[in-house]
Formats: sequence, structure tokens, C-alpha cells
Amino acid sequence: MRRIQIAALVASLVVFPVGAGAQERSPVPERRAVLVEGVDFYGSDLRAIFDVGFDACEAACLADVACKAFTFNSRSGSCFPKSAVSEEQPYQGALSGWIRGTDPAVLAAAGTRAAELSFLRPEDFDAALAQARGLGARHVTGTATEAELLAAARAAGVAGDLAGVADHLGAALNLSDAADQWAEYSAALLAIRSDDSERQRDLAGRAASASVNAYLRAGSTGLRATALATLAHAFERVERGRDMIPALRLAQDLQPRDDTAAALDDAIGKYGFRIAETQVESDSASPRICAVFTEDLVRAGTDYAPFVKLPAPNLSVDASGRQICVTGVEHGSRYALTFRAGLPAATGETLAKDVTVTQYVRI
Repeated sequence: MRRIQIAALVASLVVFPVGAGAQERSPVPERRAVLVEGVDFYGSDLRAIFDVGFDACEAACLADVACKAFTFNSRSGSCFPKSAVSEEQPYQGALSGWIRGTDPAVLAAAGTRAAELSFLRPEDFDAALAQARGLGARHVTGTATEAELLAAARAAGVAGDLAGVADHLGAALNLSDAADQWAEYSAALLAIRSDDSERQRDLAGRAASASVNAYLRAGSTGLRATALATLAHAFERVERGRDMIPALRLAQDLQPRDDTAAALDDAIGKYGFRIAETQVESDSASPRICAVFTEDLVRAGTDYAPFVKLPAPNLSVDASGRQICVTGVEHGSRYALTFRAGLPAATGETLAKDVTVTQYVRI
């Protein structure tokens, strides 16, 4: 058999640039490997590749449309891409994989789904794609059927084995690539609790990627909304609370739900553009009431007066930095000021709903 050097192998693979956006490539892999340990797919070799690791072996097969399966011999670092699975033989140290193609309907819709997630960072799509590509190695499926693996996941849940639930769901996903199972896998990862903060963060990051993968494959608006709600929860775990807001807004637009609305209000209250405090400057001869926001206001070109409902015509609005002040107020008087929904921040965020503050200007 012909020896192929690793440099030549790498040059032959299709490589996507790190950080490439969802519009520059498919956000879901076209092919994936379903793995089984201790089994050699004997015969039907397309070629032999020596002195490589498993990742390079798998990538070589996935990059070759003629490759339908492969066997990697971990003892010798040898890789054998296959045109078919002709015969299966037990072999200690072998890791073999069947190649499965992604549903054409998912591939056709993935670009549209990704565009709907425009609030995500490029690295979020990168992480989701890497997760989908690496799922087979993380959760080796073996010879079990999808139904058997899902039954095992349910049994693990009953037993309180949350890590087992995620492992069985991940193994089933290699066979199905189903959107609803991606959503369940994401929720299962979030349900696992650990005293190790690094592991907890890793689980939440994986859950976020799984939610993105669920959304990219989901056809129904209900399932997409569910995936977004889980994504928002995962974002909070990895200290990306601000990113919860567009995820929950999109979820609520797709399928209005009371629980999503409550979660959105809570996220805005904790992480969104809002009034942080109000101040009454009553010690000067010309007192004023100021609302201090959590983010900078637009520096120029925006008239904030229409965004403030004033109780008297002699009052005026002045905006700068992070605050909007109302002047013309008088000592010994109480004022109710309403800051209207849509009031913009420099970041493009807007006030989510009307906020009324009542302040007394002491004498």
C-alpha cells in the first residue's frame, strides 16, 4: 500500500478559516462519522495512510466523497478510508466509523437559520460547528440503535445519572442529528452540576453550542424558541448575561410564552439597557432630576426630549454621557417623569418599556 505523508494529507483536506462567519460557509457539517470501538472494517480500502492520529484519519475520510467508512488502527497510527463496509471483524485497538450525510433540508435551511442568529459572535458558530464535528468521538455510539440509546438516556435520568443522560443522548445524536435531540442534549448538559467551576463553565459552553445546533436544524418555531431559551440560560452561566436578551427576544417573537416573557424581563432588569439610579440635585439654585443609565447615550444627533414625558411644559431635557437630566424643576415640588420605551443607547440597545420615576425636590 502507498504511504501518504501527513503534510500531503493536511494539504488535501478542506480547511475552513478560524473565525469565519456563518455566511462564509455552511454552519453545519455535510458529513459526520458514527464510531464503534474494537471493530475493524475489513476490506474495501481506498488507500492507506500511515503515521497519523485519529483526527486526521477521520478528517481524511470526511473530506473524500468516495469514502463511506474508515478504520483507524491506534496501535500503528494507520488509517484506512473505505469505499464501503464489506466485513466487520473484532480487533483490539481499532476505531472505525460509518459516514452519514446531513439531511439536505437541514443543509438548505441552515444559512437562513444562521442569519436569524445575527446576535451571535462568529466564534459561537465556530464552536457549534466544532461540536457537531467532534460529537462522534466525544460520545462513541458503538453498535446500539437510536431507540436503544434514547431508552438508556431515559433510564439514566430516572437513576439521577445526569452525565449518563448527556452521554447517551450524544451517542444517539450521531445517528439522528435531530434538532429535538440537540435541544434535549443541551438541556441535559445544563442540568449537570459540578463543584469544579471550570467544568461547570465547560458544560454551559457546550450547552450553548448544542442549543445553536438545535436551532440550526429546527423546522418548527416552537422548537427554535425552546432552543433559544436554553441558549439564554447557558449564556448566563458563562457570564454573557447581556447576550441573553436578543436570544429571548427572538424566542418571544417566534412563539410568545409567559415563561419566556418573564425570563426576558428578568434578563433586561439584570443585564439590559436600563435606568441604574435617579439623582436629585436640589442643593443648587437651579435644581434638576437626573436618570443615570447603565450604558452611554448617543453622543450626537439624537434628540432625547421626545423620549421623556414631562409633567409640565416649562421643563426641559438635557442628555450627556450616561444621564438624562430634567431642568426647570422647583424646590418643594414632586415630579413624575416617564422615560419612554425605545429610548436609545449608543450601543443600539433601547429601553425595553416605559419607566416612570417619581422624585421630590427638597427645599
